[in-house]
Amino acid sequence: MVRAILLMPLAFLLGCSGALREEPAQGMLKSGDMVRIDDGACAPGQVRQITVGAAPADKTLPSPRVSACVAR
Repeated sequence: MVRAILLMPLAFLLGCSGALREEPAQGMLKSGDMVRIDDGACAPGQVRQITVGAAPADKTLPSPRVSACVAR
């Protein structure tokens, strides 16, 4: 039961294509993580792919993210 409750937020964010519906908040992803976002920002048949870069030396700044449209 507890496991199902913990997975519900993730299930809400996942679309039918296996991509997230919205970009995760800063701090939710680690350096090197890559996620796909299906939020309609790219052309039909494509999703945004977000890659998180290395954390900056100043830990108060968020890790940089690179976004690109890729085929589903």
